[in-house]
Amino acid sequence: MDEEVAIEIEALQYTVGDSLQVLTEQPLTVAIDIHPYTADDVQKQFVQAKLVISLNPGYPAEVPQIQLQDVKGLTDARLAQLQRTLESEAASLAGEMMLGHLCEVAKETLTSMNQPDGACIFCMECLVASADEEAKLTRLPCYHCFHFRCFARWWRWEQQHLAAKRARMQQEFGAAAQFRLPKAGLVPDADGIFTIACPSCRLEVLPQDLAHVQHRLAACDAHDMHAEEDHSVRLAAEEMNRLRLMQRQQAAIFERQRQRGGIVSEHLRDLDTELHPEQVRFHRRMAAAAADAQQRLSESCECETSQVEEDTFVHHQGLYDRRSTIQHWQLRDLISCGDKEDEVFCVHHNRTMRYNTSLQRATVEQELAFAPTSMTVGHGYIAAGGQSSQLDVRHLETGECVFKGHVGGSVNNALHFGRDQAGELLLFICNNDDTVKVFSPAKEDLVASIQCPVPINYAALSPDGRHLVCVGDSFHTYVYTATPSGFACSGTFAEAKDAGMSCGWNAAGTCFAAGSQDGRLNVWEHRSGKVVAQFKTKGACRGVKFSGGSVDLLAFTEHESVCHVVDARSYSSRQTIRCAPGPQDYHISGLAFSPSSQRLYVGMEDLGIARYDVDVLGRSSFPCGQLL
Repeated sequence: MDEEVAIEIEALQYTVGDSLQVLTEQPLTVAIDIHPYTADDVQKQFVQAKLVISLNPGYPAEVPQIQLQDVKGLTDARLAQLQRTLESEAASLAGEMMLGHLCEVAKETLTSMNQPDGACIFCMECLVASADEEAKLTRLPCYHCFHFRCFARWWRWEQQHLAAKRARMQQEFGAAAQFRLPKAGLVPDADGIFTIACPSCRLEVLPQDLAHVQHRLAACDAHDMHAEEDHSVRLAAEEMNRLRLMQRQQAAIFERQRQRGGIVSEHLRDLDTELHPEQVRFHRRMAAAAADAQQRLSESCECETSQVEEDTFVHHQGLYDRRSTIQHWQLRDLISCGDKEDEVFCVHHNRTMRYNTSLQRATVEQELAFAPTSMTVGHGYIAAGGQSSQLDVRHLETGECVFKGHVGGSVNNALHFGRDQAGELLLFICNNDDTVKVFSPAKEDLVASIQCPVPINYAALSPDGRHLVCVGDSFHTYVYTATPSGFACSGTFAEAKDAGMSCGWNAAGTCFAAGSQDGRLNVWEHRSGKVVAQFKTKGACRGVKFSGGSVDLLAFTEHESVCHVVDARSYSSRQTIRCAPGPQDYHISGLAFSPSSQRLYVGMEDLGIARYDVDVLGRSSFPCGQLL
């Protein structure tokens, strides 16, 4: 390290203290936690970011590379503005030592942006309409903000829900409940307050995290919480009566249509209304057979998590005639989504296909010399792997080939894109030679290889880029942690009774799930290492996907015909879906959530791709009063 740079780093560390971290020595990369100026009043800080600066060998003559990570509370527009401000400032100071100045500029800019943006997810109203309303907000440790009246009402309901759930478990398991309650997160503190999860990101919120508003929450009476809102939305008596009359009229019309056979089944709703009577009868028989199969499936499907209820999270919207193929009987991650809501990708023999759901038209994305055993799409790239270590990586928009060749080893079992702590995009290649190879699209070459104890069937990087969860040909699930010298194994978990087939992280990076050949799906809380949920089905578990955003769903597929969707907030309810339209079974080739997580696609070999729409409104709502 240059002496002048070393002195600058030392001075910066004296200024910012422990918030400065040296990530790498070559090239020198430092990270600084940036907060707005609020006189150390943490509760008035609504934004934060980590400023990552990489110094080129020619620094300060060469401008350093600037990235913003672990950003909280900033919209994309504000984040882009902050990035532009810092890059412009760095360019103007070329040739000068600038690290301390960049930190000050970042803090000043964050201070000017230190106001919650967007809407409260409960009432969908603007968080701050005026400066006075900042005092009426509740900010959680994850930096998600809500109107206090909305959060208080939900918090009261959540506490009652958790208390009722605890009582049910105590009644069901008796003395044994004391061992199950900690796993389920149903142990309150000394004041009887339960740990909750943020309604937006599901990050754990401990009672002490709400200590600053605990007295206000406890003092709130349910009637008082509704008073202000009720006053603002109360309808006149005449309008209320008109709405109630309309409800009764609509209910009578619906019942009359149902009695006369005028309510079309969900299966027939997607079909042309002008069908021949014989076709209508045929499709009705198929719908009845599917419903019967679904009932039998629901009765036979086991679930090892206590108090699991059936629920509905997604609704079938149709079946696209886009066939997909499977090259290996166990490897079923061959359906993927990119950055566009109306596009889904699949494998068909020696091609990867891009299917536009709006136009219902398919185009060839990759024409390959091999039949892919693995495929993934993300961050503007598509990658396909083959039986003999083949790898083909291309830009989605330009079609430019980034890499075409062999990476060594044998079968490429799975592929996964993710960004590391420094923000660099990496492709993780799970190979049957006991390694996970790491490929950099920017460098167009392999940059690392992680040695594992067994052949790895799937690997997934955590959202913060710090941890890699892997499953393979053993009963164990492995977690590797990023270090300056590479990934090192930091944990081993054993709940399955057969080889692991797929795994994934939730959007917050607080939990990971792993599915295995014996039909078990296990979910662990990363920080504590505790099992938070266990599911078991009749068929082998092949694919595991968490949704993004705030819908908080976990989907996993069986070997044939069946997909499960689980509430990833409490893991107490699930939906079992028979994807095949009739009694015949079809092999599932993969599943994927769309970029917004408003859609779920499930591919079936020799049939097509089924589309399910997520009940986004239902996932954003909580029990509340209704019109009577």
